[in-house]
Amino acid sequence: MKKLISLLLTLLVLLTLSACGGEAASSLVSEPASSVSQEQSADFVKPQNYASVLLVTINPQFRLYLDDAGTVLAVEPVNDDAKSMKDSISFENKKYETVVKELVVAASDKGFVKEDATINFEMTESKVDAVQVAEILDKVTQSANQAATQLAITVTVKAEDKTESVSSSQAASEEVSSAHTHEFAAATCTEPKTCTCGQTEGKKLGHDYKNGVCSRCNAKDPAASYTSVKEKKGIWSLEYAADNHYYDADLTLNTFDGELGVSYDIGDALSAMSEEMREELKPDSIQFKGEYYYIGRGNGDGFDSVTEEGSTVTVTDSSGNKLVLTRTAENKLKVKNAPAEFGGMSKIPVGTILTFQAK
Repeated sequence: MKKLISLLLTLLVLLTLSACGGEAASSLVSEPASSVSQEQSADFVKPQNYASVLLVTINPQFRLYLDDAGTVLAVEPVNDDAKSMKDSISFENKKYETVVKELVVAASDKGFVKEDATINFEMTESKVDAVQVAEILDKVTQSANQAATQLAITVTVKAEDKTESVSSSQAASEEVSSAHTHEFAAATCTEPKTCTCGQTEGKKLGHDYKNGVCSRCNAKDPAASYTSVKEKKGIWSLEYAADNHYYDADLTLNTFDGELGVSYDIGDALSAMSEEMREELKPDSIQFKGEYYYIGRGNGDGFDSVTEEGSTVTVTDSSGNKLVLTRTAENKLKVKNAPAEFGGMSKIPVGTILTFQAK
């Protein structure tokens, strides 16, 4: 009986020592010293050695912890909307510009970013100088605008330096709202107003077709169809005045009425003549835009070729000079570009209209 009691006591002592030994062993396993010094909440551990903290408010709100090189060390979801997105966020070894753009896109995918939304950036902590803070705020503003452009929405982006390290010449809440100032190029028929950073504003103008051609950009109305000038039986007439001379010309551009070419009447301005000649020639003169011209006969010239490309018609005379015309209607051409001499005529003004007369 004494042996049995002794055996039981021995087993009890061994069990006690084993339990104490296990507790002692587990007490040696502790968190690294670095993690002990970190601020830790239920869902987030603040990283050590961060250089700045950027608060991003889209509706979901995040804190971005950045190192000196601008790499995101951690993204902290602040509110419930942000926490609902945490599985959509990836920031490993990414620069803050990239993470910001991805946050905006992810927030949009979750339905948090609407047209005309406001996105706020606040630098709340910083161990870098004010110049670097301004640069960060400028770049995140551009990144947010680029994301909005990608999403085809218009947003308002604001950025503020709220760190205690702001220089004495600045208030702690001074808005540095981006050193970047938008410079929008005017909207066109096919593009809205666009800044060099990629941000757009408003809508494209759209084409304004009149007589088959856009009045703004000269694009041809795809619904319009003109007969080729080479197939229209007749002449294209124009008249203009330049350097005290008046021209009344007829251009043959088709292949049905003989050789391609131009014939014209030319007149001299009476105002350039002596008073005696003016009195003598005025009864046989014509008036054009308030000036009198005495008409003589011009020599005219032949054309080497007539080519058409879309709404553009190019006529080349026998000397190689090219007159470029734009088709604005079935029976109208407008001078787009003219050489100093063409077909025996001088200085045809850009914008002069040629009107078709059938034969």
